[in-house]
Amino acid sequence: MNEGLEELLAKEYTIFQSLGILQDKVQEYNSRLSDLCPAGFPPIQDWADSQSDAEIGMQLRAVAILLVNGVTPKVFQVQQTRYDTHSNQGPRLNTLMSDLKTGVFTFVKTGKLCGFWNDVLVSTFTDFGRRLEENSRKGTDHGNVTYTHIPTRENPCFCI
Repeated sequence: MNEGLEELLAKEYTIFQSLGILQDKVQEYNSRLSDLCPAGFPPIQDWADSQSDAEIGMQLRAVAILLVNGVTPKVFQVQQTRYDTHSNQGPRLNTLMSDLKTGVFTFVKTGKLCGFWNDVLVSTFTDFGRRLEENSRKGTDHGNVTYTHIPTRENPCFCI
């Protein structure tokens, strides 16, 4: 087995551990994939861009494995980190976006192949605002938004 694949499998195990799923359950879920998804569950290599660490792809793969096996909570939340780009953000953003694209594309493909796509809503959001202008180090700093609103009885303000 190659080192990259071993690393991906280790990440998969870590993700399932963090979800509270024991090793024997992971093996059971993986062993049933070909029966539950006869059109073909994508191999582990398809979930990651070769230039990335596959963080988001491996999380989406774990969600797909759970969905194929009938584990259907109301919400799965996955997270991609490393957006704190104070300097030299170009190469990092290229890797992050490529990783996100690869993971989401493979998740959509898997959903269609394995029959869960019509039961899934995918949404993305960020809470990591950045300024639009680059700083002197070719990065972006934390953004700030100033918005002033004085509510009235006719126009109440609900702040979240």
